[in-house]
Amino acid sequence: MIPSDKSAIVWENGMIGSHGLAGEWGLPVQARGMVVFSQCGGSRRQGSRDRHVAKLFNDYGLGTVLFDLLTHEEALQQVAQSNISMLSERLQDALLWLKGRYEAKSLPLGLFSSGYGTAAAMVAAALMPSEVRAIVSRSGRPDMADGYLADVRAPTLLIVGAKDPYVLAVNRACAQTMACLTDLKIIPRATHLFEEFGTLDAVTVLAINWFLRYFSEPGDVPVEELLLRR
Repeated sequence: MIPSDKSAIVWENGMIGSHGLAGEWGLPVQARGMVVFSQCGGSRRQGSRDRHVAKLFNDYGLGTVLFDLLTHEEALQQVAQSNISMLSERLQDALLWLKGRYEAKSLPLGLFSSGYGTAAAMVAAALMPSEVRAIVSRSGRPDMADGYLADVRAPTLLIVGAKDPYVLAVNRACAQTMACLTDLKIIPRATHLFEEFGTLDAVTVLAINWFLRYFSEPGDVPVEELLLRR
């Protein structure tokens, strides 16, 4: 697949949803779908890495909504970071806000999550099955979604680093209990944050392929999958 024209990507900064959380919105012309990043309490460095991923999504025809589910003050509180009910409510609010925008209301929606944001994504997907088309989690904690995992219907890709043993064990267990189409991908040499050379790019390629596959409608021209460089 050839990347889209970067000059045809519209970027906006603003407030996401009724909670007024600051975020960034990227929309390619003729977008194939929208991906909402579900994350909480990321560092400035992690934020720059997420922007890098979002821009690559945009290059391949995926719109993005990049924002933090917590305010700066809340991100400093462990109790807020693990408040899955609050995080999921804010994510659902963001999805409703997105569907209310004329540019995105007809586009399929996906969730790209990490950490406790994955639990929030699972709860949101279980409660809004008609809105969420696909989920990709990287180093996520789906186990924190409690009893909602069995109700998730969106095809879900779980990505974990080979050198992140606890999170890998958690994701393996969750993959076996989920009723939806689920796949687990393990990135060689990668630790929790995918900081090793090439590992974040490997995550990005897997995510782009997953979203493009499950955003497709019957009769669409098949999308050539990206080659994963090793």
